[in-house]
Amino acid sequence: MKYKKVLIAYENKNNDYETLKHAMDITERNNGSLTLIHINSNHAGYPSRTMRTFEHAFTKEELQDCVRKIPHDVPVDIELVKTDYFLDTIVEKSKDYDLLVMGHRHANFFESLFGDSLDNKVINNVDCDVLIVKQRSLNAE
Repeated sequence: MKYKKVLIAYENKNNDYETLKHAMDITERNNGSLTLIHINSNHAGYPSRTMRTFEHAFTKEELQDCVRKIPHDVPVDIELVKTDYFLDTIVEKSKDYDLLVMGHRHANFFESLFGDSLDNKVINNVDCDVLIVKQRSLNAE
């Protein structure tokens, strides 16, 4: 199958550099188009409930800097969305795409008590194909 319209759900965490490289490679090989979507929580920029950490609210310029770090010949559209409904947003946005690319996210123990991982929820709800990029160790070359 040719993936002409590729969407990447980008968090700028862990293995998202590798995930973005995969999305760019697939898009370039298929002479397609790539859209990067990043979802900022409505609470980004405010202290967490534990008052220990702040969730960073990314800007379009910061995401453009991430894209520029990877050599590529693919134009990348960047879309920022502010919502607390990641799954619903990804399901809705992916309707116009052939492929959704995202990095693997491990559920912590507490999250696993409430059901499937986010990866499984996405896979079970979107209409397009999904590529989950394996999380690489930061020490691996």
